[in-house]
Amino acid sequence: MAVKQKKDKVVAPPEAGALVDFWPHPITSEGRRQSVAVVPEAGASLAAVLRQGGMALGGGPVEARVDGAPVARAEWARRRVSPGQIVEARAVVQGGGDSEPLEIISTIAVLTSSLRLGPAGLSLGQAA
Repeated sequence: MAVKQKKDKVVAPPEAGALVDFWPHPITSEGRRQSVAVVPEAGASLAAVLRQGGMALGGGPVEARVDGAPVARAEWARRRVSPGQIVEARAVVQGGGDSEPLEIISTIAVLTSSLRLGPAGLSLGQAA
């Protein structure tokens, strides 16, 4: 059973089950895997479809979508997936420990400014 392309979207034919599109890297497509999970006519839980698609559910934070709609992790066991639906799972960028996003952005801004100004920036406010 072939996976079809439709207007820049990959579509799983209903007889094949659900297409599972797994992105283990949060920013790039490195390691991306597509597979077709066998889904009975009555459907299967999102968690079961993700496991069948080769995703380890005990890993880091992951965002899941069914046909483009986000599904909270707490709902994965109850959310039913039907044949022909597209399931996307993507790793989510996470901060480290007690890091403050504003502090990180400020640090990047200061570093960028200092690289732009170079040595001349160090003498601001001083007579030459």
